[in-house]
Amino acid sequence: LMRLRQNPSYGIIKDESEWKNLFAVIDLFYGGCLSDELASFPLGEQEIKVCYLLRARMGNKAISLLFNILPVSVIKAKQRIKNKIGLSSTDSLDKYIQQH
Repeated sequence: LMRLRQNPSYGIIKDESEWKNLFAVIDLFYGGCLSDELASFPLGEQEIKVCYLLRARMGNKAISLLFNILPVSVIKAKQRIKNKIGLSSTDSLDKYIQQH
């Protein structure tokens, strides 16, 4: 998690087992099991990854580097997640994820 925060880059997380390990670390540091909390929403794997990175308080630019996409694509993904979760356009997805 510290390495991700200090030097985010594409390919730093190599496979799904590393993602699962990262999820466990984030759950440990921030409490609860986010994937269980999000299970009732129709989120895809990539969207759950974005939520976990938001919970770890990573910004749009860092997330875009990890997925090798543009920051604007992260913003669009966050909007889709907000819609699926049922948040209004004025609600902050970052705050919602960090509080749950």
